Amino acid sequence: MIAAVLAMASGAWWLGGPVSASDLERSNAAVPSVDSLGSMAPAVDGAIDAATPAPIADSFLKPDLHYRIGDLLVAANPQGERLSPEALKARLEAVMATRFPPVEAARARALLGRYIDYQSALSAQAGPGPDADDPRALRKAFEARRQVRRQHFMPEEYEALFGRDDELDLYNLARMEIEGNAGLTPEQRQAALEENERGLGEPERALRAANNAPSQIAAQNDAFEASGVSDQERFAQRSATYGAETAQRLGQVDRDERDWRGRLTQYVDAQAALRAGGIDTQSLNRLKAQLFTPTEQLRLDAALQLREPAPSTAPPRQ
Repeated sequence: MIAAVLAMASGAWWLGGPVSASDLERSNAAVPSVDSLGSMAPAVDGAIDAATPAPIADSFLKPDLHYRIGDLLVAANPQGERLSPEALKARLEAVMATRFPPVEAARARALLGRYIDYQSALSAQAGPGPDADDPRALRKAFEARRQVRRQHFMPEEYEALFGRDDELDLYNLARMEIEGNAGLTPEQRQAALEENERGLGEPERALRAANNAPSQIAAQNDAFEASGVSDQERFAQRSATYGAETAQRLGQVDRDERDWRGRLTQYVDAQAALRAGGIDTQSLNRLKAQLFTPTEQLRLDAALQLREPAPSTAPPRQ
């Protein structure tokens, strides 16, 4: 994945560019970010000069500046034509007013001009993408890209455009280095990963927790069901991990799921009674209407199929 994104970044900047893996982790609907490496990360030794973005007081250099530029580049070249830097700059003039207010137009024009020159320089210098399994090659590529950026942007511009990407990229690269370090014991590896996680800024830590929560919750629920954990214990464990409000909502989900399964069981038993001649079809249909809303009835057949045991593959007894 990383190597593929690097390859795209090296030769297709005029198309509007690939979506950064850092952007994707922050938003499932991020705008194209013309040059991203994908998932990179910080040195294990902690030498991270962009790991904690400084507050940006300048209203022009807001954290969404990278997205605004990406949106503008796509608007200027919606068909992804192969344009020269000069042609792309000319097109940007036509859509500049739709993305930046008049008081920012001159500054935005100058920044966008340098942004396109930066993309051109990045494309010209890039060679084959690094091996996605080689953290050293990935770090070298990351540093080369960062050097090109620094040649084209002032420090405060760099921070607004790439600060958060750098933080997440460096974090991911450090994680790769830790996981690939055969000299660490399992305990040392876990401690290093936790220390690396603490190096993230609070917004990124919260974001990662939110992104990981669905799979963690699902795994926890499976464990609860398998062990027969009580509602009280579920609430206590969930509160400790996700907070009391989320624990309350998850508890309601549990109750709704139990109610749904109970109603399904009633209906399945009634179907069995119909097949045995204990009730008639009209009675079954009345029970169906009592147990399930019209919307629930739309997914009833699928739910019943999921309850059916898989056919046995064992050979018949002789």
